[in-house]
Amino acid sequence: MTVGAGRIRHIILIFILLLCGLSAVCFMGCSAEQQAWHAVDNNEINIALIGDEEFFRYGGAYDAMEYAADEFSGRTGVKVNLKLFNDNGDYNTGVALASEIAEDDSISVTISKQELDIIDTVASIFNANKKPLIVTNGCYDRTSAQGYSYLITDFINADTTGRYMGKYAVDEGYRTIAYCHSDTEYEKDELKGVQSFIKNTGTKIVDTVIGPFTQEEFDECYDRWCSLDVDAVYISIYEYLCGSDIIRMLREKGSDIPVMTDYAMENDYDIEINGEYMDGTVILPLYPFEKNDMYNKIYNGFKARYRYGASASVMQSYELVSMICGYLNSGIKTSSEFMDCMKSEDGYETTAGVIHFDENGVLVTENVWYMKFEDGAFDLFRNAQIEKGEGE
Repeated sequence: MTVGAGRIRHIILIFILLLCGLSAVCFMGCSAEQQAWHAVDNNEINIALIGDEEFFRYGGAYDAMEYAADEFSGRTGVKVNLKLFNDNGDYNTGVALASEIAEDDSISVTISKQELDIIDTVASIFNANKKPLIVTNGCYDRTSAQGYSYLITDFINADTTGRYMGKYAVDEGYRTIAYCHSDTEYEKDELKGVQSFIKNTGTKIVDTVIGPFTQEEFDECYDRWCSLDVDAVYISIYEYLCGSDIIRMLREKGSDIPVMTDYAMENDYDIEINGEYMDGTVILPLYPFEKNDMYNKIYNGFKARYRYGASASVMQSYELVSMICGYLNSGIKTSSEFMDCMKSEDGYETTAGVIHFDENGVLVTENVWYMKFEDGAFDLFRNAQIEKGEGE
């Protein structure tokens, strides 16, 4: 049986119409996907801030973000809106807010200062929605190692902190270290970093202890440290006062044993209560910065506006918002393009030189300085650069 020419033309026409319909659906789908994220929308940039509001207010982080946003707006004419979502450190609230933000098409980028357990969950939420999430207060090393395409960790992570502090111990000639920690995953990651650096040196960790958190526990530890001839104490404890209390109890014993610790000790509460005992304590800041002409410009402008000085948190927050806004306003159209900018090998110029983020979004820098507590405050005192292959 043959098919008439008219019917053949009719079948072809239907087929063409079907193809056009499919093409239109595909085009609409692609357009919808592209429209689900805006770098700049109506000449405005919307940045979400999620976490415990206290973390954003403490140390001047929010003020520095506001300062950077206002400077950028004044320079470009693009308005930058900072939208703060306070989870009060609560897991369920933090996850619910993260889900809300990740599905909000008006928000370009989210900056997180959440608790580590919350970040471990919400990183996957943002990744699934292809929305950039930038963590500034720390997260588990395993979170950043997951390979999330839309996660940036803008801080010196636990393993790297441990490696740098291990280097400090070796350079100072410490041979026997007591390691005090609070038994969380972050502190264990930091311990791994110390051990990875010192493993082929003459420096050893001879005692690892949870705490000590009471005078009785400390007395037992101190007797043991004396018998082990411990010549340095490394403290990696997250809770306020618990770490500085160990320093206080050491000094009250009349011991001048050196103390190393991490960024958690750099807070007003520990310094106010135990600052008189903390002279000589050495830390690595959470974020790398250096005092130079760029630093002075930011510092002076910030202090003139807010009437107090710029800390490591201020430098981190100012440089991060400036970087984010610059990339968003560069003509990019998709969130994946934004992540490509953030992970570019060209990096971004900061007070600490050029920083960049590796394939997992982890901060990489070659210019880190130790800080030492003197005259009531932590201040930069020595470059901490690790040479290639050193400590391996």
